[in-house]
Amino acid sequence: MTPPAVTPPAVTSPGGRRTRPDDRAERGSTTLELVVWAPGLLLVIGVLIVAGRVNSANAAVEQAATDAARTASSARTAAGARELARGSAETTLAAQGLQCTTTTVIVDTSGFGTRPGQSATVTATVSCPV
Repeated sequence: MTPPAVTPPAVTSPGGRRTRPDDRAERGSTTLELVVWAPGLLLVIGVLIVAGRVNSANAAVEQAATDAARTASSARTAAGARELARGSAETTLAAQGLQCTTTTVIVDTSGFGTRPGQSATVTATVSCPV
């Protein structure tokens, strides 16, 4: 036959709360754990926020390049295509709320040299350092 389990007697704390004797050794440990874990948790949250903003900025620049190429392809001349592409890219970036220090739009207008009725491509590259 096994002896009955012995539980430590309850102790009354100065505030009148009944506690077990080993509870006093644990007092403050939750606060200490929070102090240890909080900076790491805040760092992870910060990294996630930065990664999201970088991803959003990349998407905005890609959309600006797509719009620039689409607009440039409808121009009549290569010079007009470059002008329209730049304006389109700046408009798209402004609509996305992205403020670039300088906006660089490079348009490959070599497709304007093909004869009418032939397939051609127009490529736009947008650079936007923030």
